[in-house]
Amino acid sequence: KFPQCTPAPTATIRGKVTFCESGAPIDKASVDATGGFNRITGVTGEYEIKVSPGTYAVTAGRAGGLVSASGAKDINVGPGETAFANFCLNGVAVIATNVEPRIVSESCSLPNGVPDPSEQVTVSLPLQNTGAASTTNLTATLQATGGVTNPSTPQNYGALAPGSAVASKNFTFTVAPNIACGSTITLTFKITNGSTPFGTITKTFVTGVLQPTRAQNFDSVTAPALPAGWTNVQIVGTGINWVTSTVSPSSPPNTAFANNAAVVSSAALVTPPILIEIADAQFSFKNFFETEDDYDGMVLEYSTDDGTNYVDIIRGGGSFVSGGYNGVISRGFDSPIRGRNAWTGNSNGFINTVVNLPASLKGQSVRFRWVMASDSSEAEGAGVRIDDVQYFGERKCAACVPGTVCQASQTKSRYDFDGDRDRKSDLSVFRPSNNTWYLRKGDGGFTGVPFGLSSDKLVPADYDGDGKADIAVYRDGTWFIQRSTAGFIGVPSFGAATDIPQPADFDGDGKADLAVFRPSNGGWYVYNLANDQVSSIQFGAPTDKPVVGDYDGDCKADYAVFRPAEGNWYVQRSKDGFLVRQFGASGDKLVPADYDGDGKTDIAVFRPSPSNGTWYLLQSAAGLRGVAFGFGTDLPVPADYDGDGKADVAVFRNGIWYQLQSTGGFKGEQFGEATDKPIPNVFIQQ
Repeated sequence: KFPQCTPAPTATIRGKVTFCESGAPIDKASVDATGGFNRITGVTGEYEIKVSPGTYAVTAGRAGGLVSASGAKDINVGPGETAFANFCLNGVAVIATNVEPRIVSESCSLPNGVPDPSEQVTVSLPLQNTGAASTTNLTATLQATGGVTNPSTPQNYGALAPGSAVASKNFTFTVAPNIACGSTITLTFKITNGSTPFGTITKTFVTGVLQPTRAQNFDSVTAPALPAGWTNVQIVGTGINWVTSTVSPSSPPNTAFANNAAVVSSAALVTPPILIEIADAQFSFKNFFETEDDYDGMVLEYSTDDGTNYVDIIRGGGSFVSGGYNGVISRGFDSPIRGRNAWTGNSNGFINTVVNLPASLKGQSVRFRWVMASDSSEAEGAGVRIDDVQYFGERKCAACVPGTVCQASQTKSRYDFDGDRDRKSDLSVFRPSNNTWYLRKGDGGFTGVPFGLSSDKLVPADYDGDGKADIAVYRDGTWFIQRSTAGFIGVPSFGAATDIPQPADFDGDGKADLAVFRPSNGGWYVYNLANDQVSSIQFGAPTDKPVVGDYDGDCKADYAVFRPAEGNWYVQRSKDGFLVRQFGASGDKLVPADYDGDGKTDIAVFRPSPSNGTWYLLQSAAGLRGVAFGFGTDLPVPADYDGDGKADVAVFRNGIWYQLQSTGGFKGEQFGEATDKPIPNVFIQQ
């Protein structure tokens, strides 16, 4: 060392940490001094800190609820001196605040797992004492802030011993009615033990449920063509191409497919532009990959400048909910996506990938692309497949009005197609020319969903019990269902090509069951998706027409047939037993629905004449009613268009919907083309 240098003066703070009650030393206590000094005690409870001379605030404690009885101590220590600071620790209660309040009940007719404006919600708040002393009067109080109104009274958890089991109490509140759907509400719980504050616990919910606003299952085209607006772009080389394929789709008949290659190559499947309208939008798709592990693979990217520049979905701020990247592409062998996280190796079938889109994309027009890339080594594996793509671009809230579960489900009227759960039937058609379902929602929103084939039988119903009708088709005994909450499902070999599909909720669980009526033997066959049980019943004759409905108002669909030769309705009611009514004649179109709003399906027919059409309604509460409405060539489309709980008399004519609404009066609306199939007409027999 240099002669002119002298050692910096030092000082020492030393002490011992013990239990106040017993005087026993405390191991692993933390001792802190001003300036960032810290020491952890050993089994003797002693510590020593080397510091510069000066004045220091010294504290001691240990995780788990041991705190100093004396608080911080001011210690002054001079050069070369040793100062002593001993501490004794007492146990205190510590309430874990990293808990997760959860919803246990909702007042809206069909729970959706999230709060909705005006809804009364009950949440359970779990608390646990992780400290070293018991609580005496632990209380939680839900605050009337952050969109919470009318909170229930404070809940007392009483005395919780250290390390006791989790204790839960329920709190009820009403969501502020002026909260916009898709906005957040924040629950704030103030925690106290007698007069001692223990901080707050907060939980944020987003109102409404994410809904798919665009979908593509690649089934509206003939392989290998891609749907309109979707493109195959070769980025590096020409060895890889995106096409549609009939080999191993997730939902038949097609899937998007990109081959693997033994040369350096990459190609992208590019979507049409999508306007991102919310900050928490999601993308989901069925994802299959079979590539050389860590060498060939696929990534997902997006562009906000119409395809000039692309960013990886994760690097841009997105995150995977499920089915994310599973490997890193090797930097050797010149892969175009070398060094990047990707899907690589073998997925062993389709997996479900869900990704949260970056919040920064809100308000922008975005293209997405799946990039399949190969390196210069061998082409191991078939390649990659993408199917059942869905963009979740809006939130829908439940309309919290009085009603029972069955009034919200498909047993109310099998003709209602309510895709947004606003209790009003949406104008909806299927266009055979391009195999697309077009839906106009109650709020004026418009959706087009390619699904099915022109030869399919349309079987929309609420298969997952979320109060929204699901797009579905029946194809020679196979059911293809795009459930709005539970996702796509295909059910093969339930029914025959000549069966008449009659999905309905036969067990009252709020979910439509798969069901067919077999004219050849008058048999009904029902498959409950929820419990995987199949049942059958003999009810009807080969010439009968199935007219399923809830004729006794018990929230369960009843087996029912109309016998044209007799004009008789035969109904096996699940609660009130067997019923026979003579009503109607051969040639009538059968339009049973709840026209008087009493929760029971009414026997009804639409009788076409050469010029006009007449409705005859045998209402269970309001009695017989005859209504001249429509032409004889019109398609009857009874449904609840004004949301008052009563089916409205209505017809579809050359793309125009003529409605005699029970509350809203007469209304004519253009939606669809002359050759479209109106969805409320698909179950009507004649």
